[in-house]
Amino acid sequence: MIIRSIAFFQCFLFCVIARGQMADTPRPIDIGEKMPNIVMGSFYNYGTPMDSEKEPNKLSSFYKNRVLIIDFWGPYCSYCVASMRRTDSLRKIYKEDLEIIMVTESSGHTVDSFFKKRPDLRSLQIPMIIGDSLLGVKMFPHQGKPHVVWIDSKGTVFAITGGNYITAENIEAAISGRSFRFVRKVDSMNFDVAKELDRGNENNFIYRSILEKSDLSTPGAIYAEPIFPAHVLNPKVRRILVNKASIKELYLIAAFKRKYSIFNPYIYSMELSDSTRYINPMQHKEEFKKFGYDLLEDWMSDNMYTYELILPESVLYLAFYENMLSDLNRVFSVTGKMEYRPTPCYVIRQGSTVLMRTSGGESRFIHTPRKTKFDYFDGIQNKKISELVEMLNLNNLGKPIVDKTGIDYPVDLEISLNMMKPDIGEIRSELSKYGLLIEEEIIPFEVLVIKEKH
Repeated sequence: MIIRSIAFFQCFLFCVIARGQMADTPRPIDIGEKMPNIVMGSFYNYGTPMDSEKEPNKLSSFYKNRVLIIDFWGPYCSYCVASMRRTDSLRKIYKEDLEIIMVTESSGHTVDSFFKKRPDLRSLQIPMIIGDSLLGVKMFPHQGKPHVVWIDSKGTVFAITGGNYITAENIEAAISGRSFRFVRKVDSMNFDVAKELDRGNENNFIYRSILEKSDLSTPGAIYAEPIFPAHVLNPKVRRILVNKASIKELYLIAAFKRKYSIFNPYIYSMELSDSTRYINPMQHKEEFKKFGYDLLEDWMSDNMYTYELILPESVLYLAFYENMLSDLNRVFSVTGKMEYRPTPCYVIRQGSTVLMRTSGGESRFIHTPRKTKFDYFDGIQNKKISELVEMLNLNNLGKPIVDKTGIDYPVDLEISLNMMKPDIGEIRSELSKYGLLIEEEIIPFEVLVIKEKH
């Protein structure tokens, strides 16, 4: 067997490739079971490099006299990426008693491309398995990420959790041999966001609206126009599916028709005496205690929803989301409506008379061909600037972008933006080549206002 070591950035982070096979056919491992001592590939950022052909690096070497955390992640998982620095810091703090391995099924090309775009993560030294087809597929199958497996110093799995359980408090408990409270993460492997919810005879309805408490074993998802057109499933309908969303997130999707990131804090105002039922505590971890729950999963069980709306294709696109907003206002004890409020915004104006025009052809956003469809952006062809602004607003840039150029005709723009890590400074620099200026201003902006019903 050929062992291939892939070295990433500045010789700090190198990836581990799992090559070992279990004596028996690999099978799912449950809490309370001992891990099979599979052989790991060679690596260079953990201790002294070993000749893996003569002295194989076995999994037991990672948990010997310490706790081992296997953290399944993906470059496309925003929570995983946001947690990497914290995870690396915890590994360093408890290095005598803890080891952490990060595992992804993504290829070396995809992971290498990801880290090149994230130079701020270059100092990480967590051992990493890439191209995994064993640990996360056969031994710990899952859908949602992060997915975390905890293994004690004897190789026994004692917890399977979400990523929010990787805390100093829980690590200290595990190292001391004490248990900590957790809700086991269990994923439904049959749930497919691209399929309509199964509610009996699927051939008879022309309209339906479903709102229910979420099944926590299913992955969170937003499957909606304009990003995911319904016609990929059924050309006769418009469809939206939002799975595992808070009430606030449902309202933001309905109000802004998927034109803004739901994580942008400037596009809404919560005017409630108690908002803890409506906002996701994952975004307010420092205030979690006031939510009145000991565990995040308890809050999610009570306050996360799945919503699906299907309407005939003849229903206009804007009316489609208006129907969703009406559903939410009917069902919940709050009401959401749009109001103009003075709001900090990034305003684009034409600063000079640089002539912009289009050479015609297909109307499209230009993306550099890569494995990930939306990772890099190279401009627009035969599109209006307002369409470019809508695309940029799908990312959380801190403040909404508003088009005040007055240019209402299609143009071609050649710009280069990293959409994995969008930055308003980079956008300002690229647009300035066409005489377009971006300034931060407080202007009347239509925000979503959520109030209690009287």
